[in-house]
Amino acid sequence: MKIRTRLLDKFRSFAYRHAYADEFTDAYIATQIRALREQREMNQTDLANLARMRQSQISELEDVNNRSYKVSTLKRIAKALDLMLVVRFEEFGKVLPDMGKLDPEHLGRTSFKDDPVFSQRTDAMTDESAALSTKATLGRVLDGSARFSRDVSNVA
Repeated sequence: MKIRTRLLDKFRSFAYRHAYADEFTDAYIATQIRALREQREMNQTDLANLARMRQSQISELEDVNNRSYKVSTLKRIAKALDLMLVVRFEEFGKVLPDMGKLDPEHLGRTSFKDDPVFSQRTDAMTDESAALSTKATLGRVLDGSARFSRDVSNVA
């Protein structure tokens, strides 16, 4: 029986899938922090300095047995690496393909300055059109946040 098939069968157990998810999340975060640091050819002290933390804190974050991640701390790491932290609730089936992919190739991410979406800006795009595009995008985001807030308050 294939590993994936066995895993799918075991995931039918509530306790098993949540224990697995906890272990996977902890290992994923720790391993990704290390992979991102190494991708940038930094040591723990370098990352700690950028994140305004102690080297020992980076060491703890990179420990797959660490069980205490604060979102605020992860945001500091993301900022130091010039990345965005994304935290969301997800269906098990959507995450299943990522399980087992804890290698640097899958965990690496490009900093903003090398992000292909932002580095492909053409000369035809003026600062003014970029500002208008940004303003329109920000307006949609803020409008969505306002709708979300109204929807939530109507539920309460």
